[in-house]
Amino acid sequence: MDSLTNTMLKQIIQLNKSFIPAEDLISFLSVSDRTVYNYWKKIEKFLQDYHIEHFLSYDGKGFVFSRNNRQCKTIATIISHMDFYEYHLNSEERPWVILVYLCAANEPITIKNLEDILSMSRTTIINALHSVRGLIEETDLVFEENTHYGVSLTGTEYERRELIFRTAEALHVMDDWHLKEQSFNPFVNLFSELFHMNRYENKVRTAIRHMTDELNLQLSDSKFYRLQFILCVLLDRIENYPVFIPNEIEEPVQQKMLAGTLLQQFKNHITPDIQETCYLAYRLQQLHISNLDISGEINETYINMVVIHLLQCLEVHYKTTLTSDSMLTQYLCAHITACYRRLKQSEHISNPLLTDMQQNYRKDFDILKEHIFILENSLNIALNNDEIAYILMHILAALERQKTDSYIPVLVVACNSGMATGNLLAALIRKHFHVRIAAICQMQNLEETVAAHHADLVVTTISTTFHAVRTLVVNAIPTKEDLTDLQNAITLLQETHMNTAFPEQTFLEVKDSADSVPLSSLIDEDSILLDSSAGTWKEAIIAAGELLLWKRCITVNYLNSMLNLINQYGPYIVITKGIALAHATPSDGHLKAGFSMVRLKKPVIFGHADNDPVSVVFSFTVPDKPAYTSTILHFMHAIRNPDFLTRIMKCKTPDETLNEILTCCQDS
Repeated sequence: MDSLTNTMLKQIIQLNKSFIPAEDLISFLSVSDRTVYNYWKKIEKFLQDYHIEHFLSYDGKGFVFSRNNRQCKTIATIISHMDFYEYHLNSEERPWVILVYLCAANEPITIKNLEDILSMSRTTIINALHSVRGLIEETDLVFEENTHYGVSLTGTEYERRELIFRTAEALHVMDDWHLKEQSFNPFVNLFSELFHMNRYENKVRTAIRHMTDELNLQLSDSKFYRLQFILCVLLDRIENYPVFIPNEIEEPVQQKMLAGTLLQQFKNHITPDIQETCYLAYRLQQLHISNLDISGEINETYINMVVIHLLQCLEVHYKTTLTSDSMLTQYLCAHITACYRRLKQSEHISNPLLTDMQQNYRKDFDILKEHIFILENSLNIALNNDEIAYILMHILAALERQKTDSYIPVLVVACNSGMATGNLLAALIRKHFHVRIAAICQMQNLEETVAAHHADLVVTTISTTFHAVRTLVVNAIPTKEDLTDLQNAITLLQETHMNTAFPEQTFLEVKDSADSVPLSSLIDEDSILLDSSAGTWKEAIIAAGELLLWKRCITVNYLNSMLNLINQYGPYIVITKGIALAHATPSDGHLKAGFSMVRLKKPVIFGHADNDPVSVVFSFTVPDKPAYTSTILHFMHAIRNPDFLTRIMKCKTPDETLNEILTCCQDS
């Protein structure tokens, strides 16, 4: 059997007719009737050798075909598994087959080995090797020949892989691989054996289908099977032969996230790095597979994939792990989803903190701006500096959380009543707070003890004139007020250590009062957003929280905490039908008292059994003082009035809405 007789036999079987005129094959093969007859004699010999000669016969005018499906499959399987003693390579196939062996080998192959493998004479092998040299002329691979050791290819793994796939195309393996034993192509089995492809085939098929299902990725059969073939080869190569992408190869951004998603599914079998991800992305680009193949509205999985890619790139600059911060990933995905929808509706926003962010975090801003193309290219949107600054806030919040998590305040306990009192006080402090008690000392030794341990805070039971570090006077057995003062002092230490996104901002001190603080002092028309396009509860809370951010009432961490509390405790903030009241604790990032309101274009589900869906989201931040508590309780009472939501939904402008809110609160 050879390529020509194989082509004729395959055509006869695929035509699937009882009688095939010889003229049809003469036309198909572009040969003479004599040549068709010669091909037939080889086919007849092949059928006799396998005792299936009744399957096909020739009467001089055409071919009589039994159309037995079982025998058709048998013939296809036999040809697909032929070695090169049974299947005779022609002059065009020989150099390509030799190249496959050289690419797969990790050591030289002798001429004698090639003679045995290909069932050819030494002279034929040597002539084929001349053609091999010609095939690799345009690559950076070097053909090396040693009389004693044999022949080999040397060069980069990148060039070797490119040659593997080029060879697969030349031998039609890419086209026929999915047919396997029914391919009539012996080179399919050759590739499967040399690159151990059967080991990965099922896992690869599952991984591709998982990706296409998750992302609504539309792949033609041709793209699907070619990608399956490429992945099987890569999985065999990655473990032992790492690739390095040449500098002149432009990074295919649109394919990189898809590549990362695919390789991530094999993390238990291989260790993919950025170079391998880039190489697979390059192969996807060659197949014309990109995020443009994703159909329908962009989904959470794809947004998450893009965000992870962005964070991976930023990790290189910050030399820390960002992708493992589930809070960052979750909130950044929600923000970017809202941003994507907003920009698609041509809704643009301004960021009042942009100048501050650019001045105080210039290097961070530049780093993010350098990588913002990842979001722009992947989502087909344009992000201006205002949008970039908001994204940076989330990233900075994560970096500051890392600082806070690693920072433990150092305390010194000082007393004049003996060590027993100091030990008791220290034990009670440890019970309530995550701090390190560096020492317990008498007042006379306080100065040197603080200096020796670099203490952040002194806690003492008696008044003192010591002011080298902050000093807090408490009772030996701390009261509730003492514990509150300690919590505030420790929080202040953490925020000072963090270098927050608002370095010049100080906490607003409000005098305690038994009376309520007027709601009109907490909210204005600039804190009201009407008909927001937020599509989920997360987006709705972010929209309300960002209004407080613009006013510098809260830090980004406060906004993140509002979301985190719902994840932790459920939709408890939906306090009446259609209305949610989002908030966090002052220690989460309160800067000054403020209120905001967002009315949604379409109601969203928060998950509350009785009060869903939500049309209006209020957000507030106030200090833990009775005057503000009274205001909040009064406001909560007002919005529970059934008429409140109806009146708010009828408002046309933020100014009208503000007046309606204040009027409703006064009426209640």
